[in-house]
Amino acid sequence: MTAEETPSTMAHRIAINGYGRIGQCVLRALIEQQRAEQQRAGQQGAAQRRAGPLDHEPELEIVAINELSDLATIAYLTRYDTTHGRFPGEVSARDGHLVVDGRAIRVLSEPDPDRLPWRELGIDLVLECSGSFKERATAQRHLAAGAGRLLFSQPAEADVDATIVSGINDHELAPAQRIVSAASCTTNCLVPVLTVLDEALGIEHGVTTTIHSAMNDQPVIDAYHQTDLRLTRSAMHSIVPVDTGLARGINRLMPHLAGRFECLHVRVPTINVSAMDLAITVRRDTSAAEVNALLAEASRGRLSGLLGYTEEPMASVDFNHDPRSGIVDATQTRVAGGHLIKLLCWFDNEWGFANRMLDVARRLGRHAPRYPLIPFRFPQDEEHAPMNVRKMTDLDLSGKRVLIREDLNVPVKHGKVTSDARLRAALPSIQAALDGGARVLLMSHLGRPTEGEPAEEFSLAPVAEHLGELLGRPVRLVKDYLGDEVASEDGEVVLLENVRFNRGEKKDDETLSKQYAALCDIYVMDAFGTAHRAQASTHGVARFAPLACAGPLLAAELDALEKALATPARPMAAIVGGSRSPPSWRCSTPSPRSATS
Repeated sequence: MTAEETPSTMAHRIAINGYGRIGQCVLRALIEQQRAEQQRAGQQGAAQRRAGPLDHEPELEIVAINELSDLATIAYLTRYDTTHGRFPGEVSARDGHLVVDGRAIRVLSEPDPDRLPWRELGIDLVLECSGSFKERATAQRHLAAGAGRLLFSQPAEADVDATIVSGINDHELAPAQRIVSAASCTTNCLVPVLTVLDEALGIEHGVTTTIHSAMNDQPVIDAYHQTDLRLTRSAMHSIVPVDTGLARGINRLMPHLAGRFECLHVRVPTINVSAMDLAITVRRDTSAAEVNALLAEASRGRLSGLLGYTEEPMASVDFNHDPRSGIVDATQTRVAGGHLIKLLCWFDNEWGFANRMLDVARRLGRHAPRYPLIPFRFPQDEEHAPMNVRKMTDLDLSGKRVLIREDLNVPVKHGKVTSDARLRAALPSIQAALDGGARVLLMSHLGRPTEGEPAEEFSLAPVAEHLGELLGRPVRLVKDYLGDEVASEDGEVVLLENVRFNRGEKKDDETLSKQYAALCDIYVMDAFGTAHRAQASTHGVARFAPLACAGPLLAAELDALEKALATPARPMAAIVGGSRSPPSWRCSTPSPRSATS
């Protein structure tokens, strides 16, 4: 796919925050998956997703990377990789973008999550791959910046919405879960194995030793480390014990085993592929043959593509670039006394986990709105680039508090609306939101009152009454709505009093904008006539709302503008006017010979 093509699929828009080993592997793994899918589609004559437990998930598209390194280095490390080889495609850097196989990915270098342009870029999901934090508070800053959800690439604090291990509890993901962890490479390797054996044999106790490849927090030669004296020692010359939180992961995902496991972790002088040395005691008598048979069956059945099984005499290097969570080495299975089981499981701690990140991202995509996949175009590539607009009609509005900014500034005389053209124009948008199951809140200005000084002559009460007549249902006017939840029932339409009664509206005040945003789950800008004004109800609220989009009226105007700019009918005459147009302007119909664009 090139940057000039517009695919017909719907995309879940991804940003990678932190482009280290996992971030780089996530991008490469996605590209390799998509290439494999395209190849299969070509061979079979129809587009098909990759086989596995996560068929029919939404298309993922990485549209941004936030990394504090420079763009040239980012491109270089994408193109060349000691562990996984050269990138199997074209990689370049151009105009602040990493261009991968013709797809332009915006590259940012912003340490402050509050300043990231996730809302501007329409980011559905941030993959937090920096490893720098694991707490909910920082994750929420990404959401406040406009991201729909955040997925940690490491175990997070217990207050996140969910910790997910693919094949075990990913089916429990729900729309309300916005801050999620994909656990760790070790947890993804271990928990599927424990689940199979616990269900069949009943686990009593266990001890694990993770034999893990060296990581980038270790020095090549002895050097200082801030917190761990062992990590001052050379990664290439020592087996180094380090602390591990794996037991906490087991407790969280398998709470009935809480307190029954102890876990150790050592780093060894290899650059990739690790092993899990597992010893467990079980309630009933078993044998090595039965244990292997249970795990082999699971690898062919419900955990296919996630749990591997081999009886070949293999070494760690043989599992480099293996996308599975873990592979049971059946040649090393031992059982002592019928109840003590010893197992060895291999896992690519980079590639396997990167694939699990993508699996969870697809699962999360089930609960997010689907948007047309609109590729980035460099301005110099063509005269007019397409507009990338998120539309209300593309969203799932059911049960959501939808705040629609309409232009209901109609003439009112003696408490009655004298011309309702703007109200009628807004009806389809309002009705579409109602039909979508939304709890509809409307906001608008009326006239030019002195800001911060409510005046009855500028009240929207007559507008609420007339709009209710047009809709065939009551429209309730709410005067005091700042700082409070506006209660509304399903199918009800609520009109908020004149926004210009609120101090700070015209100055786009941040505090007022946040108060507007707190009223809604989705903000809809549908007032084309006032969209040019950077005011709190037209601009500021969109910065802080959980989700912002264009309503049908605004979307229609933007579509018309795009058509006029990109593919105008010729000959064409443009008539530009407004209250500030010079009175000396005159309009005439040009002859075909003199018409220009």
